[in-house]
Amino acid sequence: MTGLGWIVRNSEGQTLLHSRSAFNGVSSLLEARRLGLIWSAESMISHRFQKVSFELEDHELVGSVNRPKAWPAFRGYGEELRGVLNN
Repeated sequence: MTGLGWIVRNSEGQTLLHSRSAFNGVSSLLEARRLGLIWSAESMISHRFQKVSFELEDHELVGSVNRPKAWPAFRGYGEELRGVLNN
């Protein structure tokens, strides 16, 4: 079981929204981070936020989205994440 969470703050740093959840059957830390980013992005879409900055400490996922040619081993993750983020 993996616990994940996200938080939305305004430009002054005040908390506007937050959520946490548990996911079963997660096989690795990278998979947990991938699920967390997808869940966070989908949550921002459902709350109708249009300008969002995501902050995370995961070079593989960030690279797979921002520089897919430099991260070919993570191509599937990048395509999936870009699909959600471009929704």
